[in-house]
Amino acid sequence: MKTPTLVSWFLAAGLLLAATGCTSANSSGVAHRNGPVRLQVAVVVPASMNMIRDDDVADSFGQSVRATLHAHGFKGRIKLLDETDATNPDLPLLEVNLTQWQVDPSGNVSCTFGATLRTPAGEKGLGLFTGNALLVWAPRNSNARIDSFEGAAHDALDNLADRIEQTGLLAKAPAM
Repeated sequence: MKTPTLVSWFLAAGLLLAATGCTSANSSGVAHRNGPVRLQVAVVVPASMNMIRDDDVADSFGQSVRATLHAHGFKGRIKLLDETDATNPDLPLLEVNLTQWQVDPSGNVSCTFGATLRTPAGEKGLGLFTGNALLVWAPRNSNARIDSFEGAAHDALDNLADRIEQTGLLAKAPAM
């Protein structure tokens, strides 16, 4: 009888420690999730016959935009908009027109998009951005292929983040 009680105690203690670790790890990102929205992002993808796929691609690419901008030091919450969301004219809007995010003929993942930044302080066409990554075809490992697509996106998005910083428009935007 003592063994199951001892095992239960260690299990409970482990769960408590794990929960404490998860809570403290998330506290650093709370400002990004709960703070005021500082940037709106709209991702436009080419129309296809599969609207569910289009929504998934837009959402996935939007998550990559958010992660890259935060990695480059953008402070504040980034709201990803879908086509039904109304934009707030008082907040900056980054519009990304994704034209290509696929495997190219050479077997690499290629990502191409154009971007425009609209703020109360002004509007700036940011240009065309491209990124590439080697496609990994590991057997039974879809995560490796996902990583290849994310790598191509982040390659292009790193250049976008630098260009946004050069414009100075987000620094002038109100922190709402």
